[in-house]
Amino acid sequence: MPGGAVAPPPGLENTAPSNPVQPVSRDGTYVGTAVPLDTGGGLCIATRQVSGFHVQGNSVRFGGFRGTIDANNGLQMVSRRDWIVGQFDGDTFRGQMDVTGRLNTPGCTFMMTLQRAGT
Repeated sequence: MPGGAVAPPPGLENTAPSNPVQPVSRDGTYVGTAVPLDTGGGLCIATRQVSGFHVQGNSVRFGGFRGTIDANNGLQMVSRRDWIVGQFDGDTFRGQMDVTGRLNTPGCTFMMTLQRAGT
């Protein structure tokens, strides 16, 4: 090889895939749970059931949250001072929801795990 570089072993050459990868549709309604990570001093101790997390194309809405799925399947949504940040992997969304405290109370953080339940 020019410049002294060694060729890759047989079978590991840089080749294009024979079948291009088709984008996966994430459209539908997702459901699951939000498990407390930071309880805000004991204010948020119960696991919450999550429903109504809607995906259409790259747009996501959940309650007052709105966001767009990026090219790497990541998502960031804001509603007032609350945030949801996470990642899609096929029919699963895993993320974190940070809810600010109201009237000088501590905020809470939840780990969300959602599965697509239908279209």
